Parts: sequence; structure tokens; C-alpha cells
Amino acid sequence: MISQKTKSCLEAWKQGWRASGLYFMQGRSECLLYEMLCDFSSEPGWAWTLVFSQSLQRRGEAFAKRSFLWKGFKNHRNPNWERYRIGRSRMRIVKEQSSHWRITCDFPTHGVDYRDYVRASFENLDPLKYEASGECREMEYINIRGRNCTQCTAAWWQTDTSQQLSHFSDLDGCQFGKIDGSLDNEANFGGYWKNNFSSEFRCSSEETSSTNYWFGSKI
Repeated sequence: MISQKTKSCLEAWKQGWRASGLYFMQGRSECLLYEMLCDFSSEPGWAWTLVFSQSLQRRGEAFAKRSFLWKGFKNHRNPNWERYRIGRSRMRIVKEQSSHWRITCDFPTHGVDYRDYVRASFENLDPLKYEASGECREMEYINIRGRNCTQCTAAWWQTDTSQQLSHFSDLDGCQFGKIDGSLDNEANFGGYWKNNFSSEFRCSSEETSSTNYWFGSKI
């Protein structure tokens, strides 16, 4: 579908589009169009734009390992769940139209049922600027393997361009602290290494499981 000079799914919604799916979005130039995936239905009252998705089996590839401070991209004109990342400049455009970000696990299978899910405002943590090791930042909602909290702090890691934004569930210190039974250095929502992930977490339950990042806003 082609929307008229929109830069995000929120703008597509404001133009009257209601079906979730692929839309052509405008880059910084009017003649530059990107096909992007919009979700209008999984969370009523929200419009979300997919900006990154990786399957677990792609964890060793550069696009999946790099932080959101990195400028690179992968299949940025071909949204898919296995190997997809729009460039940082394009992320900034979508962010300008967004107030929040969220991470879903294996969205094509589970959609949003709020298990293994996180949502936060850019005001409290901006993935495009964040560079710290284990700072406590407020999440609107976070759930890992059924344990959840609302309006609570959780620790996040992202350093220079090499460490993808990650939460480690074996560490304590914030309001959303250590999860019983976590593996050593168990990564959630990204930052997966060789053996630091759990099959009990939806994003890493199988090699084909995916981790999906979205930027969006309330409608």
C-alpha cells in the first residue's frame, strides 16, 4: 500500500489507513520511499513501526550484534522477521513521529499477549542515544517469562557500537531484578552470544525465534 508522504505508521493512521501490513514511507527526500511494516491491531490505541528484527540463528551477524548507535542496516527495503534493520538515520525519522519503543518476541507467532515483552518511552530511555552498562531506567511495562512489573526500573546495557541493547536477567540492582533460575549472563531482548540465552524465553526458545523492535505512539 502507498501512503501519501508519510514518515511513520502513526502518520499513515492519521491519513486514514487502518490495516496492519506493509506501507511505503517517505525518507528525507520525497522521491525516496521505503517499504515498512505497520502494526495497528496488536495493541488497540497504538500505531507501531517495525525498525529491527532478528532470528536467534542470526545472532552472530553484524546487523544483530551492533548497538543502535551503529549506522548500518540490513534488508532495509525488505521488512522481514529474520534479518531486518533500517539505518540509524531512518530510525531517527521514525523516532521523530514516535513517543515509545517496544520489544516483542516472535511476533508472527505470539503477537502481543504481554509475555516476554517490554515497552518504554524515549524520554526514559532512548535506544538511539543510550550508552551505559546496567543503568536503571523506568519501563512502562516489562515481562520476562511471566514475571512482570509496571512503571518500574530495569537495568539495560548498550556500549559504543558493539553491544546491542540488552537486559540480563541474572543480575539484581533495579526494581525489576534477578529472575530465579536465570543462566549466567542470560540475555533478554538482544545481545545473544553463544550460550547466554534461555529456551524458556520466547525470543530465544528456538533458533527460528525472533526479537522485534518497534517505534510507535498512541493514536
